[in-house]
Amino acid sequence: MSENAAACPRILHIFSRYPVGVAARRAYAVAKGSGERIEHCLVVVESSAARITADIAGPFRIQTPFPGLTGWPTLGRLQNIARALLGFDLVCTYDYGAMNAVMAHTAFSRAFALPPLIHHEFEQGPDSRRADWYRRIALGNAARLIVPDTRLQSAALVDWQQPRSKVTLIPEGIDCRPWSKPPPRDVQPGLMKRRGEKWVGVVSDPDRLDRFDPVLECLEHAGDDWHLIVCGNSSPESRAALRAEAEKRALAHCVHIPGPLTGEGKLIGLFDIMLLLDEDEGASLNIMRAMAAGTAVLADSSLNAAALLPRDSETGSPIFDSETLKDTLADLMTDSQLRTALGRINRDRARRRHSLPEMKESHWRLYDGVLKAGQ
Repeated sequence: MSENAAACPRILHIFSRYPVGVAARRAYAVAKGSGERIEHCLVVVESSAARITADIAGPFRIQTPFPGLTGWPTLGRLQNIARALLGFDLVCTYDYGAMNAVMAHTAFSRAFALPPLIHHEFEQGPDSRRADWYRRIALGNAARLIVPDTRLQSAALVDWQQPRSKVTLIPEGIDCRPWSKPPPRDVQPGLMKRRGEKWVGVVSDPDRLDRFDPVLECLEHAGDDWHLIVCGNSSPESRAALRAEAEKRALAHCVHIPGPLTGEGKLIGLFDIMLLLDEDEGASLNIMRAMAAGTAVLADSSLNAAALLPRDSETGSPIFDSETLKDTLADLMTDSQLRTALGRINRDRARRRHSLPEMKESHWRLYDGVLKAGQ
């Protein structure tokens, strides 16, 4: 424990990477909400940590020097990491890339009287028996394991064999207030939503054209008021291929590829249907934005972010697979009442389960409890 814990507890945050990724975004929001009552220190596994400036670090103070966190977990490496954890009141680690620090804590926590550790697993990470085995052992002395959804909760309980009392599910959270009203129709440069138009929005790189075939087939049978909006950091070749396919189907007038989302993704608020075909770092955030905006969302059942969506017996499941995508999307495009009902359920769930204040409060209830138990 640090000498000034009573006045200002010190928390060490060890990230796989920063400032990108779900872990960085969540931890930034939680740390910023603590004000000056907590001192937050930052360590990043990736070598890019040396380029993190004070404005990027935000509420975190960069902790240097610190032992290397990558490589084979030899006894000497783990011992050096463990010694670097001394002087803090709580250690927070994030994702599989920081697992050597978790293992060091478990191996030497009693010998060095280390502070308690809370591990946060926000990304699936390596899917292998070795990774599961390593997590299983490394997490042995962690005070808590925080996960954002039921899929990672199941992995923690089954694959990593963690006791239920240790695993805490804290869903993702965003500020829902900016999404209560639709944005201007020209919020995305180079794109304008005209009155009467209805949009199916996809935030994805169209690098695999076959994924868009069922969507284009639905557009072929829909009215001229339906348009497909594909946003993302796509390559010129991907954009050209999708445009060529749209022209072949006589859909060039209703397929638009405006590029990456701008203005905090406000374009999502203009979608009538949001379609999640694949997963990247921003998938869960974009789903929550769409939910907060009251948009109907459909997601591939194989994606982790699909767990964010509610299941309702009256409106049916917003989940699809490769066999059901076309029919599921077609039903939603032709049924305005169903779109409205799904959007209403999504907005209600976003406010109840995915609000930023609730997410921060849930973290601090857990942190405060662990800090008090460690005193």
